[in-house]
Amino acid sequence: MVHGQLLSCSFGKQDLIQNAVHFIKEAEKITIDEEKEVVFQKIISSNNQLAKKHLWHFNKNVPHWFLSPWFQKTGEREVYRKSKSFSNDCLYALDKDEIEINPRWKYYLIANSGILKDFCYWNLALFL
Repeated sequence: MVHGQLLSCSFGKQDLIQNAVHFIKEAEKITIDEEKEVVFQKIISSNNQLAKKHLWHFNKNVPHWFLSPWFQKTGEREVYRKSKSFSNDCLYALDKDEIEINPRWKYYLIANSGILKDFCYWNLALFL
């Protein structure tokens, strides 16, 4: 607060993610210590249209942006198209309803899965 006024900050896309996570957590009554399978079932069986809209945000934006190191300055449609042939040895191929791991990355991902999971969980914990 500055001089009795609450200051508001915006972190852009980070705010969208945080808002979506918070909304879904509240709408579906998901607790912090909920089992992964329970969270998954609550999300896929949700009838809450606003929760589905928040989830669609992740589906629309996340898969192709994670491929940006392989396809810099490329639009979403082009990323989907190029990824199908694993151009630039990208990590995975995108399709409308699935993601296919590039076979060239399989052993690397298996060998380093513990490190990758720890990295993801650590950064998710920091974010939340």
